[in-house]
Amino acid sequence: MKLQRIFMLGCMVVAMGLIASCSGEDGKDGLDCIDGTNGTNGTNGTNGTDGLAGTDGADGVNCWDLNGDGVNDPEEDINGDEIFDALDCQGADGGDGQGTTAERIIVDTSGFDQDQNPVTLVVAELTQEVLDTHAVLTYIFDGTTYYPIPGVVITETILSQYSVTYLDGELLLADLADTGWQPSIYQEVHIILIPTTTAEPSTPTIMKSITDVKASLKDKGVNTDDYKEVVRYFGLDQ
Repeated sequence: MKLQRIFMLGCMVVAMGLIASCSGEDGKDGLDCIDGTNGTNGTNGTNGTDGLAGTDGADGVNCWDLNGDGVNDPEEDINGDEIFDALDCQGADGGDGQGTTAERIIVDTSGFDQDQNPVTLVVAELTQEVLDTHAVLTYIFDGTTYYPIPGVVITETILSQYSVTYLDGELLLADLADTGWQPSIYQEVHIILIPTTTAEPSTPTIMKSITDVKASLKDKGVNTDDYKEVVRYFGLDQ
């Protein structure tokens, strides 16, 4: 029995030896690969050829050179100063425009009685013919401000509302607020006469109302309530 155990133990030793003898050795590490060679840079392209310079343009013509020949001809010295320059390029003065057809009348009203109402102004220029052919704009002047009439007059001390009536040779101002005329404040009355008819040979006479005249001036950017705009437009401020 003892011998049998010894025999089996020996067999086991032999078997383990055989197993151990079957394991191979680890292989050696392989060699690292060599880096590849970098590619060469491409060749730069050649610069293009510069274009040809353009031809100079022809010299301009002076504005006074009417025939464009580059010669200062005597008839091209428009203003006659024997100098050929831009002053010879100015056109002739235009004809009188609408602004020169109006007329302004200024009446001194500082001498009227205190609190007078209505006030009657004798204006010889306001003939019936003028009234029939003109629109009339009226303004009260207090030394600083022009108040369109009919309308409200407001100063530091009074408030009045004036109406206006035009008669042959007269102008009536009535204060609807019944404050009455203030001679120490109201210095002048300015009257502007604007023709409302045209009598061109080729066209019939055209009559315009004061409303039409005001609308026409408004279309031209003139506010008839603004005395200074009106006189400036008609050239009466010169």
